[in-house]
Amino acid sequence: MASEEKDHAVCLRELSEHLNPSDSFTQVSPYCYKILNYTKHFLDRHIKNVQRKKMGRRRAIIVAIRLELSMLERKSFDIFVPASEEIKNVMIRLNNETEEHADRLWQMLSRIK
Repeated sequence: MASEEKDHAVCLRELSEHLNPSDSFTQVSPYCYKILNYTKHFLDRHIKNVQRKKMGRRRAIIVAIRLELSMLERKSFDIFVPASEEIKNVMIRLNNETEEHADRLWQMLSRIK
């Protein structure tokens, strides 16, 4: 899943390189950077806890599920209309893959006693 998440980041970066910067959809608020920074620190902290054996496997999977579910934007297309079909397709694909990640994590969790 980690490699898939890296693929998501590459996909979004490549998409942003093809977008018109004046398009209101592609403009990023400073608040977005704060969210990304918080998420990075959140992940770093939990990864270190798992590596140091301060967090068990079950708890780590629960944290991963929470993170995956928080990334889903099920209602995003109710709020805005994507500037292009390409943006819409990428966002749909990313949401679908994120749902698949959460499903796989739920399955892993069900196997842990």
